[in-house]
Amino acid sequence: MGTQLTPNRLRMARIPVGAKLILNAVSSAPGFSIGNTHVMAGVPEVFRGMVDWLIPQLAAGRPVQSQSVEVRRGESDVAEELKAIAAEFPDLSLGSYPFNDGNVWGTNLVVRGLDADRVATAMGVLKQRLAL
Repeated sequence: MGTQLTPNRLRMARIPVGAKLILNAVSSAPGFSIGNTHVMAGVPEVFRGMVDWLIPQLAAGRPVQSQSVEVRRGESDVAEELKAIAAEFPDLSLGSYPFNDGNVWGTNLVVRGLDADRVATAMGVLKQRLAL
């Protein structure tokens, strides 16, 4: 890269035994992966170059399924029912996100999980119990 290789540059280029290099098209700064841990440079442009190379290398998992419903009630008005349904579906993630549209308070209720049928079932129970 047109720079002198110095002891300090060599020290910054240390890579742990067993690590795999993350290629970097922007500079000679090294990055590496060990298992599911990825160590990259902190300079934004260099980091982006490493991320651009790394993302296609990552194994894709099952996509998260999500359903949401808007209710025109405050978050505290639906919290107990949401808590009870979350206990019935421990494999899912349920969330509430309050908003105010200027006239009324409301809450977006979200159900997320890996199984689309379970997400749909939980959303059905939620809508039934909240009389939506």
